[in-house]
Amino acid sequence: MRAYYRQSVGKQLLCPLFVFICTNIEMIHFLQYAILGYCLMSIYPDSLLCFIIVSFLGISDEFFNYIWHPQFTPYLDFNDMILNSVGTLMGIIAYLTVHRIAPKKLNYRIVITSHVFALPILTILMAGITFGFIKLHYQRPTPIGSVFIDKAFVLSFKQPQKFWETTPTGRKFHIMDPVEGILALSLFLSANGYLLQTIKTAKEGS
Repeated sequence: MRAYYRQSVGKQLLCPLFVFICTNIEMIHFLQYAILGYCLMSIYPDSLLCFIIVSFLGISDEFFNYIWHPQFTPYLDFNDMILNSVGTLMGIIAYLTVHRIAPKKLNYRIVITSHVFALPILTILMAGITFGFIKLHYQRPTPIGSVFIDKAFVLSFKQPQKFWETTPTGRKFHIMDPVEGILALSLFLSANGYLLQTIKTAKEGS
């Protein structure tokens, strides 16, 4: 029953993700962070701490790639941030399932901390946009030399003209606009409190 519950959660999380994937190689984001989440749980079995650490690495990785290589991806890739975080969550759930860690009673520490983790990210981004330190869009220069324009950090040099993009192979996918990405990432990070709230730390459950 416990394994079925976790498999159901996994399917509900994974199915919508395919609209954010333009090629199959993108699934490497999910896989590598699932493995990292699983391995970190093996070293320090605390589901909440592992999720925060690995998700933070996934978000930082996308910022690093964008800042240093904007010519390859002319926008901060919120799609990949979501994939990284979901992969992390799946790795943690896989560890708990393999080691048969039983769900416990409501854990308010997990719920509260997940919101505290998401709040600074949302606050920094919204404050930066409000005071002009962050720009949502900027007309793409050729070539892109820096992600900073007029001392402001540009989140995207590409503004999609339509909701669905189509690859040469016919796959449809959606690139999240910075506003969509900020809201989706904050919501997802907060929602993990409710996904993990019935799972106490593996250390407590063992």
